[in-house]
Amino acid sequence: MNKTILGLMVVPLVLSGCIKKAEEKPTEKMEKTSTIKATEQPPKEENIIPAMLVRNFLVKFQQPKICAPNPDVDGIVCTSKEAIALKSNIEWIDQVIDKEIRKDYADALIPPSEKQKQLNQTQAEGFNNWSQNVVYRFNGQFGQYVQISKVSSEYSGGAHGIATFEDYIFDLKRALLHKAILEGFFSNIISR
Repeated sequence: MNKTILGLMVVPLVLSGCIKKAEEKPTEKMEKTSTIKATEQPPKEENIIPAMLVRNFLVKFQQPKICAPNPDVDGIVCTSKEAIALKSNIEWIDQVIDKEIRKDYADALIPPSEKQKQLNQTQAEGFNNWSQNVVYRFNGQFGQYVQISKVSSEYSGGAHGIATFEDYIFDLKRALLHKAILEGFFSNIISR
């Protein structure tokens, strides 16, 4: 019995001695690794991928809304065009989005001539309740890839309008754009 008690008292001392040695070894290793890290070269400028910072803004159109009396509704109904774009810290992405807006809304970005004003009044009767919207949304960044969505909608009266969803996936490392267009059940992948 005395041997058992003596054995139980010696075992914790032996085990605690092992723990102290195990604790001493990692400190030596950490000292070695910290000196190695201090001598590493900083990453090259070409390998740095910037974090994308984004803010939304409303695009100002030169063309006024087209308004006309509506026989279906009491009062005057106006057409509307609205675009909400993105401004980021990456210039070439801003240029791609700006180019898309200029392509989609070319007629609304220039001031109307007198002839255009007359045409707008004529179109007002045909474009009863018509509206067109586009919103660019920053979805996120995963490493070198940035995803921006373009949600376009058009309503010309009736029960519902139509919407189109486009995803832009930008490769920041190679300065490439991959564009996925989803219209209803059909999808196309386009690389530029």
